[in-house]
Amino acid sequence: MKDVWQREHEEIEDWVKVVDRLPFVSSVKRDFNALRRLLYDRRAPRIAAVGPAGSGRTALANALIHAMTFGERGVMPAPDPGRWVHIDADGRRLDWMELPSGEGRAALLELARRGFEEQRPDLLLGVLEAGREREDAPALKEALEALQKHLDADGEKAPIVVVVTKADAVPPGFVPLPYPQEKTQGIELSLQAVRKALAELGQPDDSFLAVSALPNRDVSAPRYNVEAVGEAIVERLPEAAQLEAVRAFEVGREARRRVGRALVNSCSALAVTVGLAPIPFADAFVLLPLQAAMVTGIAYLSGRPWDRKAASEWLASVGVVGGAGMGLRWGAQQLAKLVPGAGSLVGAGVAGAGTLAIGRSAMAYFIDGPGSLREQRPQLSAG
Repeated sequence: MKDVWQREHEEIEDWVKVVDRLPFVSSVKRDFNALRRLLYDRRAPRIAAVGPAGSGRTALANALIHAMTFGERGVMPAPDPGRWVHIDADGRRLDWMELPSGEGRAALLELARRGFEEQRPDLLLGVLEAGREREDAPALKEALEALQKHLDADGEKAPIVVVVTKADAVPPGFVPLPYPQEKTQGIELSLQAVRKALAELGQPDDSFLAVSALPNRDVSAPRYNVEAVGEAIVERLPEAAQLEAVRAFEVGREARRRVGRALVNSCSALAVTVGLAPIPFADAFVLLPLQAAMVTGIAYLSGRPWDRKAASEWLASVGVVGGAGMGLRWGAQQLAKLVPGAGSLVGAGVAGAGTLAIGRSAMAYFIDGPGSLREQRPQLSAG
């Protein structure tokens, strides 16, 4: 996959040169820049986890990427405070930093300054241990305020997510999922206490979550709410970090679909703009690489490998009828441009619809599963 993306990135400048020669170039570049931020400028999310020692910051990193990266059973020791750790767990990428709360503002900022000079975090992740909310929340509040003020000097406000860890220990203690009402009420009371203690940070209620981040093999205390924490982080990340975050984190299908839809919509909008070019066949130099990049991005987003075998399986799942429909759309688009006046408008509509259909089929196959394409085929062959 790395080689594929390197080739895609090397070819992008040639692609831009073709775009520069097309009419409506300002609209093309606007749509293209949205796509570029999401797909070509993508990078690992940068998370700075702030909390007291022993609060579960490292276990949370392991849980988010579903890999024993840190700790005694991991491949890396626990990270040093204030230093970025660049994780790559079988293609799931995350830049992670841990910062202590409760050790004084000056010491915290000195640690943070060294790390932030290397790269700015996308998000501050406050971490508190269940049962110690009242003791540790004041120091966490001071730390998050100091870090956010330091980051605000760059002109951008750093988003915050606060996580109460070790929810499995909330009375009545270690019980299997789904938790009984008594336990869920205890977890909610813990979250309410944290929201009240950190109210001055001005964060919405949905930025406070509880989690149990122990490994799945610990059946006495199964993981709880890790998926929701991952989704809360993804929602607050910049576009350039969203694709890698969804690929890396334990998130639900809808979170993957949300990023996938943004990718498909950007490509479809760009296809419409390019389709307005009144030159038959000229836009093929843009549309075909665009659609290929879109499908590659969706396959990458799903976490599945994108190779010749995967491409063949996807094309086979679309079927002959769907593939013929896509081909006829493209042919009709080029013929329409031979008609003076309205031809370009027709071509633009066909280009957008065809790109949208290809994107939906790729999402159905790679994200929803091959069986969902049976419902997509009538749409692919229609029109």
